[in-house]
Amino acid sequence: MNEETATDFLLLQGIAHIDAAEWKQAQIALEKVLQADPQAWVAWLYLAYVFRQMKDTEREEMVWQRIAELDIEGLQRVWKDNVDDPILWIAYAYALQQRGDWEGAAEIYQRRVRGSPVHQRVYYQLGIIYCKMQDWDKAARAFDDALEMAPEDEQTLNWRAYVSIQQGDDQQAVDLCQRCLALNPRNVDAYYNLGVAYGKLQQWDKAARALDRALEIDPKDERLLDYRAYVAEQQGDFTQAVDFYRRCLAVNPQDAEIRLHLANLLHDLKCIDEAEREFQAAAAFASTAAKALHGLTRLAAEGQDWERARQYAERLVQVAPDYPNSYYMVTKMCMEQGDLKGAEEFLRRELGRSPDNIDCRFDLYAVLVQTGEWLEAEAQIREALRYAPGRADLYAGLSYVLERQNYLEAAEAAAHRALELDSHNEFAQQMLDWIQERKEVGN
Repeated sequence: MNEETATDFLLLQGIAHIDAAEWKQAQIALEKVLQADPQAWVAWLYLAYVFRQMKDTEREEMVWQRIAELDIEGLQRVWKDNVDDPILWIAYAYALQQRGDWEGAAEIYQRRVRGSPVHQRVYYQLGIIYCKMQDWDKAARAFDDALEMAPEDEQTLNWRAYVSIQQGDDQQAVDLCQRCLALNPRNVDAYYNLGVAYGKLQQWDKAARALDRALEIDPKDERLLDYRAYVAEQQGDFTQAVDFYRRCLAVNPQDAEIRLHLANLLHDLKCIDEAEREFQAAAAFASTAAKALHGLTRLAAEGQDWERARQYAERLVQVAPDYPNSYYMVTKMCMEQGDLKGAEEFLRRELGRSPDNIDCRFDLYAVLVQTGEWLEAEAQIREALRYAPGRADLYAGLSYVLERQNYLEAAEAAAHRALELDSHNEFAQQMLDWIQERKEVGN
């Protein structure tokens, strides 16, 4: 018997074991086929089916991923030559799915759905695709169809629970998770979905119990630890939340978002030194650098360490020039240090980059007022009004700087304009009262 004939014999043997529901023997025969020919499509497909019958979801998924890595053009040719084979439909669509071609995969699955008979996994994979496309209603229908064919399929129950959460039907998600856990009390994904569903229902104690049970099974699941920390925060147990976030970072030290959240939580708990260390670590990641530097600026300012606060604020502007009020933070730190010239230089630099930044220009006006540079302050406030002619606070500011230069009529007109725009502008009303008093004294 030559090698090709021997491989064919082993494949037929594997199929015979499948027909007899002898799953372990089928697995052994099919794996021998694949040792001889790693490109044997049919053997891979039958092996996926065998693992599914054995409820070995991890190895089944590994097989499907291996199928997706093979030559997709070859699979397409095999599929076209065997369009009546439901497993080949699944394999071809799954390969497209793994390459991110969601629409192509959905089309293949939908074409199969229009045919007959339909394999349960067609609906299952179609549901996953709709989840990727965030079409929750179609995903729900696909998973419901899959559950009609296999009502005790753990994977499908889990995905259907996830979809229910996305649709806002959290009680249905709870029911689906409990069905799944009745089949397998060690299903970590089901416990996670159950915890999230209880969280959405604000039943925090039940959420905590579900997640704690999952963590007994897998104590290093980052997803579980992260959500468990969130639940602890909602329960008001911030010390426990810190512990879970630290455990999460022990699993994945590169999770910048969790590190940033931990830093903010430590700051709220007045653990300043620990918060600073976590902010420093988060600042090393591009995705969280701006927020971390904002946190460091805030910490330094609260400690009245103005020099360090200014350094952090300047770094923030360098890293994220468009971060909300970043220029203002630098200006504030300069002014706290009494460095009005430094504040002016920085604000002018910012205006060179963004001349239409009204708030920045108003801050420059305020600095110039403090240094008594009335003409330049007037020029800045008028330029700001060119960009924002409807802002009452700018007219009130103009009134002040004109009054300082003894242009009382113009100052009065500016104050009136401010009150036309905002009848509750207290500063404009104060300016009018002051101008009237000056006129009376002058008379």
